[in-house]
Amino acid sequence: MYKTNNNRKAIALEAAKMLHSNKEHDYYIAKKRAAQNLGISFFHKENVPSNKEVRHQLQRLSYLYENPQQTTNKYCDFKMLLQPLEEIKHSIFHPEGDMLYHSLQVFELAKQWYSYDVEFLQAALLHDVGKAIDPQHHAEVGAHALENLVSERVFFLICHHTQAQLLAKGKLGHKAKVMLKQSEYFSDLQELNELNQQGREPGVEVCSLDEALLFIENTEQEIDEW
Repeated sequence: MYKTNNNRKAIALEAAKMLHSNKEHDYYIAKKRAAQNLGISFFHKENVPSNKEVRHQLQRLSYLYENPQQTTNKYCDFKMLLQPLEEIKHSIFHPEGDMLYHSLQVFELAKQWYSYDVEFLQAALLHDVGKAIDPQHHAEVGAHALENLVSERVFFLICHHTQAQLLAKGKLGHKAKVMLKQSEYFSDLQELNELNQQGREPGVEVCSLDEALLFIENTEQEIDEW
């Protein structure tokens, strides 16, 4: 699994905050100052996030600051899209039960490693909403149903998560494979695919849909208040 340790997450977010507020303009210096502020050793390689990780955090902060009005209303839309999944069952590929239960499993797994990352949590919870609209083309349909409610990153992850499954099985065409690998969100897509495969266990305890939505919304609001 493409896991990022908590120190990397913390430094990436702190550095992004400095860059977003123009307190720093250089990625390296921002990361170093962030590590110092957090009391984390900058000399251990595993603690230091890549510029890409910092940029993802910076994009997320910019999106939330530019779209504060969407913070509350969109979660009502998310719930409306997610609730019908409780009636959809796929016994062959999803022995765990209905698709809402599956989506909540994937969310819980994502929360273990990405509780700071609103966009990834949204993608984890919402990745299968299209199955209640057009099961055969659920990834693309689901992404477009959310197009005006989510960021470019979330849209990409949802729209291409079925292609990530084919890629992992060696069944994706060359052109599509190249397109995915060229994306800055490719590693996120791989991680979402891995969690998507893991979230298929019968009897696993999960939170309710309302609790999942509230967790993400509260996290988003906290970031918006920085």
